[in-house]
Amino acid sequence: MMTDVAGLFAEFAEKLSFPSYFGHNWYGLVDCLDDLHGSWHGKRCVVVVVEDADGLVEKDFFPLFIALLCEAAERANLSLDADGIPRGRPPFPLHFVFLLRRCEPREVAERLGIRDDIFIRQSEGRLLVWSQSE
Repeated sequence: MMTDVAGLFAEFAEKLSFPSYFGHNWYGLVDCLDDLHGSWHGKRCVVVVVEDADGLVEKDFFPLFIALLCEAAERANLSLDADGIPRGRPPFPLHFVFLLRRCEPREVAERLGIRDDIFIRQSEGRLLVWSQSE
């Protein structure tokens, strides 16, 4: 269960079949999410759905978690390496959907706060969050 950082890493590693080199840390998470498009995972488009995500919103690590998911998605979607340099492979869509039962999008936006690394926009009852690269 994703009740703490270790549980979050374990859940992602198990559900997404991360390779053995996953270091169970934030940047390892970004690397493995970006690598989902590699040959070991079928070179497919990926949508990660997090059900009952309300409990994550209140966690101290939630804003960092969201920012790093945005970073992983940007790297995959634009086919960039960790330094923002284009790679010699086609981009693959990587998206994350958080299903909330109790939290309103406004509450989630407030929890994320104003950040330099992500854009946050509410639209049609949904909260959209994406990376703000330089």
